[in-house]
Amino acid sequence: MIGHGLDEKAIEAVRQWKFQPALKDGKPVAVQINVEVAFHLYASGDQKSIRTESKIAELEKQARYGDAKAKLKLADVFFHGSGVTQNDNNGYRLLKEAANQGLPEAQFKMGEYIFSHGNQPGDYIAAYVWYEIAQRSGYGHSDKRLKEVAAKMSAENITEAKHQAENWKPSQ
Repeated sequence: MIGHGLDEKAIEAVRQWKFQPALKDGKPVAVQINVEVAFHLYASGDQKSIRTESKIAELEKQARYGDAKAKLKLADVFFHGSGVTQNDNNGYRLLKEAANQGLPEAQFKMGEYIFSHGNQPGDYIAAYVWYEIAQRSGYGHSDKRLKEVAAKMSAENITEAKHQAENWKPSQ
């Protein structure tokens, strides 16, 4: 039991679903499934909160349809807890999706996130790769950061990072 009326809302949502049975040789068969219902809780009350909730809901919709810029904005919302509960995991996931879609600002921010959170050689390689990809995409802030992260890397690690960046392809 979740409480706060969410159990009832979950049941209400599931009751609206249309069920199509599993088929084997064209005939319905019995199966058992687990259904998860995700709820997003936002602070509410005043008009500003309502506008924020509405903007977040619109960003979530655009992100679901694959909009990389919406994913980047929503990542920032989760990282900073702006109108939602702060959630670095959701922020990182959305940021990575936007970066993998080829958005230069998201690629740079991936480098920033990894560089600021890591301190292992593999972290520096990953940060360097994202900065390099952002630079190749024309994102100007990458030059300085490439030099900073390279100062913490061996020549071998830099060569590996450049190789990874050269072979990187955006996802669809």
